[in-house]
Amino acid sequence: FVGVKSGIPTVGVGKTFYSLDNEMKKSDVLRGVKQSVQCWYDAHCKHEGLLSTKSVDKGCRSSVIVVDNESIRYSTKMETEQQSTNLTAYEDMLIKLHQVCGGLAIPMRSGKNQNDTVLAYALVGHGGNDSTNNGSSNNKKKNEHSRGSKNPIYISCGSHISLLDAVYLVACTSIVRIPEPIREADLHGRQLLRDQKN
Repeated sequence: FVGVKSGIPTVGVGKTFYSLDNEMKKSDVLRGVKQSVQCWYDAHCKHEGLLSTKSVDKGCRSSVIVVDNESIRYSTKMETEQQSTNLTAYEDMLIKLHQVCGGLAIPMRSGKNQNDTVLAYALVGHGGNDSTNNGSSNNKKKNEHSRGSKNPIYISCGSHISLLDAVYLVACTSIVRIPEPIREADLHGRQLLRDQKN
C-alpha cells in the first residue's frame, strides 16, 4: 500500500506460505526447496569436490544469488509418501551453498506448468552475511560454518521493482532470516509496546 501510494519501490516478503489455490501445500514447498538445494549440490560439489572458497571473494559472496530454472512442483501422492528428510545432510549442503553465494531462489509459478507466470520466489540459504564478522577469530570460524537460513522466505515484487531485483535486495539485506530493515522495524515496534506497558 505504501509503495502504490508513494511511488517508492517496495518488496513483498513473507515468512509463511499461503496457497492461492489450496492445492500446493507447505510440504510441497519444503520438498521443492530441498530438491533444489540437492540439485545445486550435485552440480557444483558432489562430483567436482567443494568449490574452493579461496577462489571466491568473500566480500562479494552475499552479492551473488543463485536462481533455479526449475520451479517448485505440486507433489503427487507417491512423492509425498516417499519423501524423506535428512536434516543433517540438508544443512551440510546449505553450508557449502553459503560459502559461495548469498542464497538460492526457487521460482513459484501460478500453475503446474513450467511456462506459467512466476508469482514469487522461495529464498533459502540467505542471511548470516559477512557484515557480522568483526575480525575476531571466533566470528571468522562461525561464518565459515554458517549455513544461512534453512527455512525459506517468500518474495513477491511488491511495487515499482522487478521480481528478481526484489529477490536480490532481500538476500543482500538479510543478516538473519528476514531482511534487516523489516527486522529492525519489528524490534523497534516490540520495544515501543513494552515501553507503553511499563
